[in-house]
Amino acid sequence: MDEAKQQPNESRKLWTEVTAALRAKDMDKATSSKAGIEEAQRQAKQDRADKGQRFEGKYFAGADEFEFRKLRYILYASHSSL
Repeated sequence: MDEAKQQPNESRKLWTEVTAALRAKDMDKATSSKAGIEEAQRQAKQDRADKGQRFEGKYFAGADEFEFRKLRYILYASHSSL
């Protein structure tokens, strides 16, 4: 999809400045752009928490802590038997 038609939070559009800076080998600009994205994401997460909203991903469903522990156990058990 053309970047101009993308939503502000879509990857290619969101990371445009970082990508351009990396291509230009401007690590300071890449770092500051990345930090800006991360700070905006942290702020959005805090805003949702303040409003009692839960993030709902477009492609992935949320999981609670028990599900993560169960998955970690399954993955560990499957790798330790190799």
